[in-house]
Amino acid sequence: MPSPSQLKNTADLLLAAGRGDKAIKPYRQAHDLFLENGDVLSATKCQYMLGVSYVSEGRQKEGLKNLNIALQAQEKQGLATDTAITLRSLGEAHMLYKKYFESYRLFNESLDIFLGDNDYQETALTKAKLARLYSLTGEESIAQAYLKESGQDLNSPFSDSHLVAIHSDRAAAQLELDQLTEASKSIDMTKQILEESGQSQSHLRRFTQVMGLELHLLCAKKSWLEAWRLYQLRFVEVHQLLSPGCRAVLNLEIDTSSLVKNFSYR
Repeated sequence: MPSPSQLKNTADLLLAAGRGDKAIKPYRQAHDLFLENGDVLSATKCQYMLGVSYVSEGRQKEGLKNLNIALQAQEKQGLATDTAITLRSLGEAHMLYKKYFESYRLFNESLDIFLGDNDYQETALTKAKLARLYSLTGEESIAQAYLKESGQDLNSPFSDSHLVAIHSDRAAAQLELDQLTEASKSIDMTKQILEESGQSQSHLRRFTQVMGLELHLLCAKKSWLEAWRLYQLRFVEVHQLLSPGCRAVLNLEIDTSSLVKNFSYR
């Protein structure tokens, strides 16, 4: 029997590859083993990842349930950063299904904690998500303010995972605001980090999401032939490697249906 740490590492790789459906079982096994060993902190991390996995597969009810269980455990243990990350993940889950007021509340609760801890990486990421949220609700001036703030510290040391998440959220907001030049820069930065870190192969879900953003950018620029080639020669192939649930959620997130409609009119 693999150790709980080995089980969690396996689940982490599966989730990043867009196979949250296969990550759920090892996360659950790792959670139970950590609890048996008295490692409540690691068990709580697995509980959180279970919630993220369920959400990534479109199993929203189970996802919210596990995230809220993790949140209660984090608050009980006094884990401020973990609590804020879970609040933000809950906000993302609600944003996906257009429950924008709830997302606004959760993102701001999360942001308050990060600001209090002077955590510039998590603060920048949360502000990028707020920029995306406000771009979706049509509040352009507020979205623009958060875009500006989320980009202020990007020359500071950031982890690759934070930079990828920040630039992709910024790109999504910039596309909504029709800021095509800035969106192109954000997408290029995201692609560069994914490729240089080797994550373009292991983090297929994120890689597919970024391709979706690039497709929207090409369509907005009316570069139909280039968009069609990217869609047919790369996007469809990688998209099919994800689990059915992950594909469905990603289709919502990057609005794949509108891409297909664009192509059908050409």
